[in-house]
Formats: sequence, C-alpha cells, structure tokens
Amino acid sequence: MSWGSQARALLVGLHLLAIGLKALPAPEGAMAKKDWAHPTVQAEFKQWSQQLNHLGLDTKPQQLEAQLWTLATRVTGVRNQMLRPFRPYYHYFGADQNWRLFVAPHMFPSRLEIDILEDQDWKPIYRVHSEHKWMQPLLENGRFRPAILRYSWQRYKGANNQFVLYLSKQVGIDYPDAKQIRVRWWRYKLPSHTDILNDISLKGTYHSTLQYPVLYSQKVP
Repeated sequence: MSWGSQARALLVGLHLLAIGLKALPAPEGAMAKKDWAHPTVQAEFKQWSQQLNHLGLDTKPQQLEAQLWTLATRVTGVRNQMLRPFRPYYHYFGADQNWRLFVAPHMFPSRLEIDILEDQDWKPIYRVHSEHKWMQPLLENGRFRPAILRYSWQRYKGANNQFVLYLSKQVGIDYPDAKQIRVRWWRYKLPSHTDILNDISLKGTYHSTLQYPVLYSQKVP
C-alpha cells in the first residue's frame, strides 16, 4: 500500500471515529434542572418508577430522577472529554450537528396567546386555529415552529423576552391604539383518544406571562 493510500485510510478511520463518538446516545442539550422540572419530564419519571415497581424494584419518582441526574452528569462529563480533541474538526467541517430525535411525546404542550390592551380591555389578536390570526404567517411557519416550542420552556426565558419585545414593535404598527401587549402560554395535558372522542374540554393553566408597553417604531423587517 502506498503512502497516499495509508494516509487516506488513516483520515477515513479518524473521521469514522469522530462521527461515531459524536453519534453515541447522550443527554447533551438536556442537562438543565428547569427542563427536568417540566410536567412532561416529571410524568416520564412517574411512569418509569411505576414500571420499576411492577418489576419488584421499589423506586420513587424523586429517587429515580436523582439517580438519573447523577448518571447523566457522569456520562456527559466522560463524553465531553472524549469529544474535546475533535471539537475543531466538527466546527470547521460542519459536523457539529446536535439535533436529536424526540425521546418521548410532549404530554404537556403550551399554546401561545397574544392580547393587546385597548380602552381598558384585553383584546385577543392571536390564537392558534382560531379567527385571531395576527402574525400567523410567521408564528405558524414551519421553520419558526421550533422557536415557538423553545420559548415556552423556562430555559429560553431570555429569548422569549426578546421575542415579546419584537412583537411589541409590530403591534405598534398594526394596532396604533394599543397600549400594552400581553404574551402568555397556556399549558394543558395532551388529551387521550378517549377524551377526543368524548369531546372532553381541555383544562390547563397559564405560565410565563409577559406584559410590555407597545413600542412604536418603523416596521421591523
């Protein structure tokens, strides 16, 4: 084998090693206590603890969460050490893809609601699947939906604030009589097929409510 062939084989081997290590399952991007406190995640701990109890392993949801947090922290630490030599390679050759498949259904989703204050009354201007369609081309665009999902999580509180400030400028253009904008999220438990067939009303609670004075400026592109 020539020197060139050996060099190519070495480079291919290093590439496969780098990509293989990067592709190993890991909780990367999910190591935040705020995320673990979300009702969807807590429901997973409860369900898995029940399954373990059926198998004869006495485990409470809080105990299972603590053990998994310790394990995930250790796994993440070891993985980061293994990937450190390859970080420049991932960055410069476009191999740093951290998007992962969903690990569980989102059982407690949140719906975005936008209202404005006019004449001392709150007026709805955006609701999904309703006649209130302000900013619908943006808010329901397929490319923007991942951002909407993130804004409803506490980890992205700062990004959600910036999002509401952007909306306050747009409201100032489209609703010149508006004094305030209110953006909030309505969290509910995903209905079962039986609930849907029986037309059971959804029950939920509001969270992450933000109210800002309407900002009047030139239209934001």
